[in-house]
Amino acid sequence: MGKIIKFIAGTIVFIGVNFYLGTHLVHQFEDFRYSNGPISIEILRDQIPAVDRIKDIDGDGESEVIFLRPIRPDIGEVCIFKPGTKNDNPDNFIERTVKFPGKDAMFVDVSYNKQRKTYVARFTEQDGETTIVKEIDEDGQVVKEMEYDWLVPGFIEPGTKFKGSATFTDLEPDGKEEVFIITAPGYERAPRGIICFDAGSGERLWAYPCGATFSSIEIEDLDGHRGKEIILSTRAPNNGAEANGISDAHSYVIVLDSSGKELWKKKTGDWYSVAYSVISDLDHDGRFEIITATECHRAKGKTRGKIFVFDGMTGKVKPPFLLADASSLNPFVWNPGSQDPRIFAGDSSGRLWMLDQHLKYLKQKTEAGALLVVNALSGQQQGNYVFAVSRKEFIAYDRNLDKKVFRYTFEPPFETDMVLYNFKFSPAAFNRTTGKFDYFLASPRKLYRISEARGTVFSLVKNLLSTGLLLTLIILILTDGSIIFFLINVNNRKKTGTIDPGSPGPGKTGETQTHHFIEIVQGLTHQLKNPISTTLWTAEKLKRTGDTDFAELSDFLAGDVEALKQQTNHLLKLVKVRKPQLKPKNLKSILAELVEFYRTQKLPGENIDIQLETNYEKDIVLFIDEELFKEVMVNLMENAVEAMPHGGKLSISLLPVFSIIKGNLRKAFIQVADTGKGIDKENLSRVFAPFFTMKPKRTGLGLTICKGIIEAHGGKIEIRSPKGEGTNVCITLPVKKTGQN
Repeated sequence: MGKIIKFIAGTIVFIGVNFYLGTHLVHQFEDFRYSNGPISIEILRDQIPAVDRIKDIDGDGESEVIFLRPIRPDIGEVCIFKPGTKNDNPDNFIERTVKFPGKDAMFVDVSYNKQRKTYVARFTEQDGETTIVKEIDEDGQVVKEMEYDWLVPGFIEPGTKFKGSATFTDLEPDGKEEVFIITAPGYERAPRGIICFDAGSGERLWAYPCGATFSSIEIEDLDGHRGKEIILSTRAPNNGAEANGISDAHSYVIVLDSSGKELWKKKTGDWYSVAYSVISDLDHDGRFEIITATECHRAKGKTRGKIFVFDGMTGKVKPPFLLADASSLNPFVWNPGSQDPRIFAGDSSGRLWMLDQHLKYLKQKTEAGALLVVNALSGQQQGNYVFAVSRKEFIAYDRNLDKKVFRYTFEPPFETDMVLYNFKFSPAAFNRTTGKFDYFLASPRKLYRISEARGTVFSLVKNLLSTGLLLTLIILILTDGSIIFFLINVNNRKKTGTIDPGSPGPGKTGETQTHHFIEIVQGLTHQLKNPISTTLWTAEKLKRTGDTDFAELSDFLAGDVEALKQQTNHLLKLVKVRKPQLKPKNLKSILAELVEFYRTQKLPGENIDIQLETNYEKDIVLFIDEELFKEVMVNLMENAVEAMPHGGKLSISLLPVFSIIKGNLRKAFIQVADTGKGIDKENLSRVFAPFFTMKPKRTGLGLTICKGIIEAHGGKIEIRSPKGEGTNVCITLPVKKTGQN
């Protein structure tokens, strides 16, 4: 009967292991497939300040990234970051800066002076009833300064205070710039509108009051005749403001001619809605259309998103495309000229829509969470890919939305969908080094380069390792082989009723089977270590060739194979039969040594306060295996540090417990506590299970090994982790006079 139970139990374990690892294999294979797609992504900079824009400033065909960062409360800095060019240090990209004074200064734009070979930044400052526009170069010199008097009777009266930004453009093709002073660009109530000046003389040309605030301002010659039009898209903060027949209880699209005359305006949504517009000649007749999507930036009842197509000069509108249960986000238009255009838009329910130029539905895809289309053009401007972001992922589809060709997961995901408004995406830029087109994506955390990839054998190997697919396959082969051997062994005994020759006796049969099982896993693991060592040696040899591509591949191989080597060692430790070598050791000195090592060697700059806490002044001596005990503590401390990426407190507590009657030491409590985000309740009961992990590229064996080591000492390990209050790991180690715990 016992053999039948063992056989059934082994079969259940076999099915469970294959189901669990099979699920992992499916996800990892999907990641592997996307990693070998036609798109690649790399992180250029981590922990960047807020990116203001990405554009080609100096006209060399390569995009620059412009971001602002404060130096002191009264001094800021405009940083121009050029990802496509590297200086003498290959780890640093060229960065140029322009400093500007004044906490109230507002950045306008930046240009490049080719004659002086310097970047020049524009800023605005408010001084009483005038707006001062300054142009400052990289040396801090004020190149130009102009004052613009913004008092407009009936619009902006003396004593009025407002926030204002500026936009420079040439409305008439006369080579002279005009400047728009845009009042109250945010949610402030009034005054709101645009005042246009001659940029050179400071003369006020016209003013246009507006009740709503602006979400975007586009300037385009819509009909191909002399003079450009101003296309205003607005938001509806619903503050009770109204001007020019425009209420902030509605969102609008408004078109003005170059003299400030209103050509037309159309409502696009009600209160709390926002209009976003792009300009494109959809029917290729030389006259531009305005494509507008509306969304609601606050939760209110059942919101219906809309997508409109307006005639640019007349405002004539086609029947809108309606979304019954979601808001639509920024539209993008693919319009190569040789084919029918397509309109792409994401919505707040995670759907990606493709429409034709008449707003006829063509196709849709669904993702998890709100989806923002960031660009619908490929490197060659032929629309090979559609790029979109959610708070969790960057996604690329082919231009027909037939299949997803690439996916990149943000680690960790952003907390809310509101983060989508902070993403910046660049037009395609030619990379002279690779001969391909690049894009740049800036999130609130990092700057990424997105490239059209060319698959190689080397990238195939790298992705096989980085996705964890190879490791999972190895673990599956190891466990399946071991379990199958165990089942065959049990089945043979069931048939013959005999005991293996050399067995110490009937009572030792189970021990012999377990011993054989462990021998097989150990043997397979040792066999794996040989090719791993060979691969590491090959990677090092590749690096010494001096070839840049080989050196980069070598770094990838060495890093990932080293991780695989560590994971194989973990598996070996898990099954390795070894009794602790118990010797009397002072726990206080061991813990003090570890805490000091982390404080001075591992944690400088990590903003983590690490402390050893104990209320007992004398030494606390237990019979332990010092090497194994340190392995447990290092594992727990590493987990605690990783749980606090933005800093926190790590406390190591040691508490002795004495016998009430005899007064001798009975046991010791060790606690490792952090102030991280904690562990979800549903995961807490699984943390000691083999192969369970919440971290990418990890085996999930670390805590399993820790539990085995502590139990081999006769102790106990527990985890308490209230969500959002950090994690406490409690270890209890008993003391016995015999030296055998």
